[in-house]
Amino acid sequence: MLFISVAILALASGILVLQNNHTIISNRIFFALVAAVSIWSSGLAFANLALTRETAELWRRVSALGWGSVYAIFLHFIILISSKRVGKRPWWFYAVLYTPALLTILAFSIPSGLNAEPYQLRHTEFGWVNIAEHNIWDI
Repeated sequence: MLFISVAILALASGILVLQNNHTIISNRIFFALVAAVSIWSSGLAFANLALTRETAELWRRVSALGWGSVYAIFLHFIILISSKRVGKRPWWFYAVLYTPALLTILAFSIPSGLNAEPYQLRHTEFGWVNIAEHNIWDI
């Protein structure tokens, strides 16, 4: 219930900020940030409620779209609101900023050879939990 509440409240606050003035870039980046938090939170909510391991893993992969990108978007937002520089930044700035997010999404969200088995899910009385293996991706 908490994850769903976070998803709804975050998305509602993002929509309100975007409705206030959608032309300001910081408002659009903030909306992207709360959308990523909403995807992360709702994915975890549905993963914990899943009846089978396969369904839980599917929702964990959806959740990874959110947590894989939220940190890069948050850093972008902080740089944007704290910088005195208003103009456009070079293309390589965004490439450096978002490459770790893309790598994380490829490793944990999209089934590929990059991370063969990203989730070691175990069912507990509180839902599905991921047991960390001490590999390079968990570090």
